[in-house]
Amino acid sequence: MQEILDYNQPETDNLKGRKYRPLALIIELVPFLLGVLGLLFSIASLTIISWTSLSMIYLAMSWYLFKGAKFEVGAIFYALFTGLVLSIMLLGILFGVMKWEGAYEMLVVAFTAALPAILVSVIWYFFRRKKYFEYTLSLKILSRLILGIIMMMLALNYASY
Repeated sequence: MQEILDYNQPETDNLKGRKYRPLALIIELVPFLLGVLGLLFSIASLTIISWTSLSMIYLAMSWYLFKGAKFEVGAIFYALFTGLVLSIMLLGILFGVMKWEGAYEMLVVAFTAALPAILVSVIWYFFRRKKYFEYTLSLKILSRLILGIIMMMLALNYASY
């Protein structure tokens, strides 16, 4: 009996934890894709409104988008820090793509903010990978940060022309 109680099972996915995932993905994807469509079809106002609104969503709703399974202080700060960094990255990308004045400076600030965020995400991944929700949280955030860095590099290259 004692062996059963001492056995550490990894956290499993439950239905209650899954409910917010599709809505969070939709909240992120719709403005992002509208901004990309604005870029493809040269509709600057669509890109500006979409990515600015996504930046505000990351800033205001980061806890909802990047929450883990439990309400831990570390997870809350991790989600809020990630939301702030992604918001800065998106504004830097927007400045670069629109070739606004100060685009280079915005992208440098965004790169500077992204590096500690990636470091924290990698550390979070390695120390929390046995817990299902924490593992998926770190992968979700790492994927956003890596996509953001790739987009910032493209925006920096585009802004320099």
